[in-house]
Amino acid sequence: KITPDRDVSDNTQVLAEFPNGMTLIVTSSSVNEQGLNETIRGQYGTMYLSTNGSSLEYKPERPFAEEFDPESYTNLEPSGNTTPQHHKNWLDCIRSGNEPVAGIDLAMKVQAVISLAEISDRRGTMAHFDPKTRKVTDGAGNELKPYDYAEEAKIDQGPYGPIKEIGG
Repeated sequence: KITPDRDVSDNTQVLAEFPNGMTLIVTSSSVNEQGLNETIRGQYGTMYLSTNGSSLEYKPERPFAEEFDPESYTNLEPSGNTTPQHHKNWLDCIRSGNEPVAGIDLAMKVQAVISLAEISDRRGTMAHFDPKTRKVTDGAGNELKPYDYAEEAKIDQGPYGPIKEIGG
């Protein structure tokens, strides 16, 4: 469902499967002010983070309950917006030649997932990235051509409008 006066979906889901067998699932919803709590699920257990960042809870999966104890942390002080610290770290690293905390290798990997999710949403198909050929393909192996954003701006009628016609 899309709120009529918005250009973005009220609900978004991303499923990213990586070559090492790991899967990332991101779900987002802006239908109400509660949102969704951040949860990290792994084979050994699950971490639950409170919406405001003040608490964290770890619950082990049953097969690992004897190996890992449940843990709970409360009254945590969230660090807030860390963007200024990242900017400072980046500028300091330019001056010193050191590697930034959030370096380009990490940024490229994160942006690849974000870009593939956007392509998938706009095209209505799966989007795969082949690191060897550096090409993006759909589920059938057909190459997905880049968007012509100037052309898109002329004919776009909303988030699921004629964009599928652009680029192939």
